[in-house]
Amino acid sequence: MGYNAANKIMKKNCFIALLLILCCLQVICQEEVGTFTMGYFSKNPTKKVECTNPDAANFQVFIDAAGDHSSDNVNLIVKGKDLDAFKNALIQIRDKYVEWEKVAKENNVTDMRKEFGISLPSIGVGWYGTKWWFAFSQKFTPDFMVFEDGRCAMVMYKKVTASSNQYIDQGVYFVLQSKAEFDELIELLDIQKMRSIFTKKEQNEDLFK
Repeated sequence: MGYNAANKIMKKNCFIALLLILCCLQVICQEEVGTFTMGYFSKNPTKKVECTNPDAANFQVFIDAAGDHSSDNVNLIVKGKDLDAFKNALIQIRDKYVEWEKVAKENNVTDMRKEFGISLPSIGVGWYGTKWWFAFSQKFTPDFMVFEDGRCAMVMYKKVTASSNQYIDQGVYFVLQSKAEFDELIELLDIQKMRSIFTKKEQNEDLFK
């Protein structure tokens, strides 16, 4: 291996290591915004949205997802600069979901899968095993699914690989199956709501000097 190639690999590894450190610090510093429901996962339907300080550098939002095992702690990680785009895409998917669910029920459609054709910004994935692992810049494709029993859902699934270790992977599942579930999540993706949580926290801390 030539010097230039080795130097590029070393720089890439250092960059990934820096990102991992920043992500781990943010996991520690995040606050809960609220909860939403993913009823598809009946054993653990209540999911959280958390965030770091919207007024600080590297503002990020953490949205609970599901993993290969019911005990897996898995997050979708949305960069603050992409939050509006992510939220707007989710609103578009919700509206299309409501339309297609109505069509599916009226026509007794079963066992079908179709892409929504609506793009989400690239997001990260974090999951906890023996430690936190992260997969950066992942593209998820939201699908409309009708199950064999006629139930409908918006489904996103992807097998991701840790950016720092090619042998560590995780299946990521994100499923919403009603307008109400969409609305619960969308309501939480509000930067003003997030900002007020940190403002109140700072005000409370200022009481004790």
